[in-house]
Amino acid sequence: MKKSKRIFISVLLSFCAFYVFTSCDSGKLNDDDYKILQDVVENRITVDDTENDISLKNLVKGSKEYNKKQLDMYLNQTFKSDYYYSLDDSLFVFKEHHFINSVMRENQFYRTIPTTKPVKFEFTKLHNKEHLIKIDKTSPLMKSENYIGGFKISRIYYFEDKAMVILVQKPDAKKKSDGGRAVLFYKKENDKWKLYREMGIPFKYNNEEIVL
Repeated sequence: MKKSKRIFISVLLSFCAFYVFTSCDSGKLNDDDYKILQDVVENRITVDDTENDISLKNLVKGSKEYNKKQLDMYLNQTFKSDYYYSLDDSLFVFKEHHFINSVMRENQFYRTIPTTKPVKFEFTKLHNKEHLIKIDKTSPLMKSENYIGGFKISRIYYFEDKAMVILVQKPDAKKKSDGGRAVLFYKKENDKWKLYREMGIPFKYNNEEIVL
């Protein structure tokens, strides 16, 4: 009887481990995926240039009050004007790379990146930060001074109570910006996903280009 119980527990644990590794590899997104996507959209897509914000309109540019207000808006992401961004509607798949693998190991994220396909997500299940508005790529607002850029988010991968995802800001030739990339690590605590590490991803590592 005890032997049968041990076998049952062993099978159950194996199934749970299999689920943790494969649930994110299917073509469907679950509640955890959307909770992490919500944090990325609401807190990780940020406005860096607030020079045109209406809250600075009556302040003297370069003054102590102006600089303090602008810094506060940047740090707390509390702006008064509307800002716009575009976002790919599919979560992209990134390739394994020496740098990505080393960052994963450094954060005790011991798993391989599976061969998966991009998967669409429903933006209607998410909500924007106030005054930060997602627009279509055909919108004339993409030419606005308050357009902050185009973004894409990767598939989300899990290991034990951790998750990782990559956020990419696309290059913008008009703004002479090379864009940016970061890998975000989350940990689940009390049924909530909390960011515990954010690391920038260079464009090259050991003279080898990192393609995302």
